[in-house]
Amino acid sequence: MNRRKKVILVNILRQMDELGNYPPLSTAFLKAYCDKHESINRNYDISLFTSVCHEYNREELLQEIKKSKPCVIGLSCYMWNLESYLEALPDIRNAAKDALIITGGPEAHPGLLELSAEMDAIAIGEGEYILKEILESALNGDTWKNARGIAYRRGGRIVVNPPQEPLANLDDIPSPYKTGILPATPIMHIEYSRGCTNSCSYCVAAKAPYRHMSIERIEEEILFCIENRSDIGLFAGSYLNFKNFGVQTLRLIKKYRDMGHDITISDILTIDSNNDDDEFFGLLDEVVPDKSKFVLGLGIQSLCPAALKLNRRVTKIESVRNIVAKWRFQYFIMIILGLPGDNIFTVARAIAEAAKLDPLYLQMFNLAVIPNTHLFEKKEKFNIDADPMPPHELRSVMELSEKDIKKMRLMAKSLSMEFSPPAPIEK
Repeated sequence: MNRRKKVILVNILRQMDELGNYPPLSTAFLKAYCDKHESINRNYDISLFTSVCHEYNREELLQEIKKSKPCVIGLSCYMWNLESYLEALPDIRNAAKDALIITGGPEAHPGLLELSAEMDAIAIGEGEYILKEILESALNGDTWKNARGIAYRRGGRIVVNPPQEPLANLDDIPSPYKTGILPATPIMHIEYSRGCTNSCSYCVAAKAPYRHMSIERIEEEILFCIENRSDIGLFAGSYLNFKNFGVQTLRLIKKYRDMGHDITISDILTIDSNNDDDEFFGLLDEVVPDKSKFVLGLGIQSLCPAALKLNRRVTKIESVRNIVAKWRFQYFIMIILGLPGDNIFTVARAIAEAAKLDPLYLQMFNLAVIPNTHLFEKKEKFNIDADPMPPHELRSVMELSEKDIKKMRLMAKSLSMEFSPPAPIEK
């Protein structure tokens, strides 16, 4: 009898304030995609280790590693969990001396290899193809070092292999819920798209092409939610109201509501605030009758023409005003502090305009200069100084000195006190 080799995929999730935690979709998708390939499923037993930042216990992770003796350990890396991984890696290596330790995720980049001698490789970009290729290489007698989309050490230097293509068809990933990888929960979060329709300089998603699941796949997920009496969560995706996709999705939900099924959308939905299409919002209004369980996220980010141009961002404030004036949802409005081209006065104007909309919550984010973004690549051009460690917060940029940045953040903090954090959304 063939004894399958163990693979552990680790994901330390962020604490999402009062809104609760989200499922480990990234590692669940990796497992679902690899498990569907017969040769991998026959030879590898892929398991997930999931925790939350405020509950994470390193000893539990180490015990799981010692118990399973994995040949591959994958770390799903975000700015909120990298420090935890770096602290644990020496112990992880001691617990699994011969395992391949590979770090991936939206913020994974070759420079991480300089932070830890225990990391063997970095997966750059979407991980499904990369992990599949690495696992198959061992079965074929090849080396994982030939896999596309990875960076690793050779001698005293870092080697970056040719990039791996993004997943062409998101439907190729089996549903982690329907396969039993993730349990049914009161809100079932569906990653309906990847990439982005915009090309904002500061966003990781902007470097990947926009793709969404087929309407047929979305319908399967809706039916599964109905069977399990779960609400739909559409937090994981980029702009449901892109072209006709969102309208088609909402029509499906409405169809099943009209048939008598108690199905709705809960939690946070971030949309393209420049698209005030009445059909989309009219349908959304119908399928979300209880507005207390739902928050609509609108990104203003900046209203300064120079900042918008430099950061390849489009913000149509009239569209935002139209949406808020016409549709009575709870709103979560976002502004970024410190974008190249902005200054204290332009940021103050953006905050004032956002405050006029009377959102449930006005979130002012400190600019993070994240690796794998266009902004990170243009640091010298914009004279950017940022913390090299997560959360990569901006220190100074162009005409904004470090002192100016501190003043701007203090101003934003005092203004934001007018708005309470969002009330807990009932689950």
